[in-house]
Amino acid sequence: MQRSMTGLWVLPFALLAWLAVAGADTLTVTVSRANVRQGPGLAHGVMATLPRGATFPVLGTQSGWHRIQLDDGRRAWIADSVVRVDASGPSRRALERRPEGDSQRRLALVIGNAAYADAPLRNPVNDAIDVAAALRQLGFEVELLRDAGRRQMQDAVRTFGRRLAQGGAGLFYYAGHGLQVAGQNYLVPIGANVQAEFDVEHETVPASWILGAMEYAGNGLNLVILDACRNNPYSRGFRGRSLRGLAAPAQTAKGSLIAYATSPNAVADDGAGRNGLYTKHLLRYMKEPGLGVEEMFKKVRIAVERESGGRQTPWELSSLTGDFSFTLAAAAPGVSDAEAQRLAEERQRVAAERQRLEAERQLLEEQRRLAEERRQLEEQRREAEERARREAAAEAERRRGETEAGRLFRDCNTCPEMIVVPAGSYMMGSPPGEEGRVDYEGPQHRVTIAESFAVGVHEITRGEFARFVRESNRAMGNTCVTEEDGDLSSRTNRTYLNPAFSQRDDHPVVCVNWDDAQAYVQWLSRKTRQSYRLLSEAEWEYVARAGTRGAQYWQNRQGGQCRHANGADLTAKRNGMELAQHMGEGWTVASCDDGYYQTAPTGSFTGNGFGLYDVHGNVWEWTQDCWHDNYSGAPRHGRSWESGGDCSKRVLRGGSWVDKPAALRAAFRAGFEKGTRFNVIGFRIARTLTP
Repeated sequence: MQRSMTGLWVLPFALLAWLAVAGADTLTVTVSRANVRQGPGLAHGVMATLPRGATFPVLGTQSGWHRIQLDDGRRAWIADSVVRVDASGPSRRALERRPEGDSQRRLALVIGNAAYADAPLRNPVNDAIDVAAALRQLGFEVELLRDAGRRQMQDAVRTFGRRLAQGGAGLFYYAGHGLQVAGQNYLVPIGANVQAEFDVEHETVPASWILGAMEYAGNGLNLVILDACRNNPYSRGFRGRSLRGLAAPAQTAKGSLIAYATSPNAVADDGAGRNGLYTKHLLRYMKEPGLGVEEMFKKVRIAVERESGGRQTPWELSSLTGDFSFTLAAAAPGVSDAEAQRLAEERQRVAAERQRLEAERQLLEEQRRLAEERRQLEEQRREAEERARREAAAEAERRRGETEAGRLFRDCNTCPEMIVVPAGSYMMGSPPGEEGRVDYEGPQHRVTIAESFAVGVHEITRGEFARFVRESNRAMGNTCVTEEDGDLSSRTNRTYLNPAFSQRDDHPVVCVNWDDAQAYVQWLSRKTRQSYRLLSEAEWEYVARAGTRGAQYWQNRQGGQCRHANGADLTAKRNGMELAQHMGEGWTVASCDDGYYQTAPTGSFTGNGFGLYDVHGNVWEWTQDCWHDNYSGAPRHGRSWESGGDCSKRVLRGGSWVDKPAALRAAFRAGFEKGTRFNVIGFRIARTLTP
């Protein structure tokens, strides 16, 4: 693949972002995460957390803390223990006084990028590794980056510029993709997301910024080598302003040489071997003793042209005023070859010693960073523990509010209204002398409801059930038990929507069996992520009594049955003589008139002490329990009783619009096959409040 480089050579040398920090010390975050605070000291609040490598100018220093300005303009403080502070470069005037080329020190930054997601290259990383190795042999202090992202490249260039400001010759080498857009050149980091021209400035590294940083260092001699003239991998998304290869610079700063792998607006060969064609010959001639740098590049150009058959011509722009050689110059008169070799070895020894000292400094910094990270981790642990304590206290307070008796709520806008009932205990069943009592209501036994729970204020309405059927695609069949024309039997074309009498959506749903009720609470639980269920039989009698001990909660209250429940009364007697035949001679009615022959809208009658409506009458309500003939061996914990008994039948409670007063007692119970759909049967729901 050919390397692409578009626009590297118009170099305004305005120094761009570099000048923003040139006049002040800069600091770099040296730990993985560093907190910045509102003031100098741990007592001040945390404003933000910075990543390792973040760099800022120092605005002030106080008691081991540095003041900085964040990217959003806010001023903040950061501890000295988590940063490295670099002194600002010398003044511009001092830099200009340095001689061109510092023979005592050579510095190089070498970058090779190949692992591009959309257009990978074969040789740039190899080129960078081999160039770095050769430069080290030639006495350079080298920083090598392989497959670097944008932030890595920017940080490395900043550090390189600060080191150059301390003196010495500088060399920047880059191999990888480059672009030119509107006459400007850009180096492409790994991970760049370039879809169109306007992305380039924000996703790549401008070559002018790199060259400006080197020029501003004022070190006298800089070499820039760009083996980046491959094909533009993003040209399909560009609109004509992108040319092949790199653009030629209008000028170069004094004391600089810029070298390209090929001429402007042309592309270079990535090479068939380990190295690209250009770098292959660069490695060969930079080691040749005694070659001046300009003569060396000339030999590289000739060799590349010859091997490429004239298709690739390396190109340089130079403003060097002094001499420079990658190897030691020929020995001066009176200096023996042995002495020259000794001097070369001494230079390499000094460079190696510098690198060793730098490694020791970095180790000490890493140890300091680790200590600070441990301190910050401990601080974060304490903060997390305190946050967890506060959250636990808030959750406990929330649960206290959630379980407060009498609290009304809905878990969604269309969910049934629920009310919290308190924990408590009561005598379940009827005493032997209660009027209308039957044997399966005993023996009486004390039941304790240990925790508060929520109960539906009303029986589930036809509208609420219809929404469930639509959203869950529940198959409801087409049969239901009804009484019509004096005949009580299961009929087709009778459903919860057509139960043989007129209903509105606010009436309790009928013609639903126990499995239908189970499907409803499971659907509602999934919908709300709460624990909905049917009431146990013990819970049902507990909430129906609502703290009372009589046969009905309204016993001895004014108005009697017709004010509190929809059951058989004078209205039913006038309209239901045929039904009376099916109820037997024992069917009696209350001596009052509530105005309803069949179901009434939920909430039409007075509620009980727990705020529940229609617990007696209107429709029978399914519970969770299996049918047992009596309470012998019944549990006393209030939960459902589903061991033993006949679980093909489930317990119904509350009576209905057709039932006599004796069936509307709190203790009265019935058992039906759980698959029965009857137009006198519906259900009420409960919700567990604690996990």
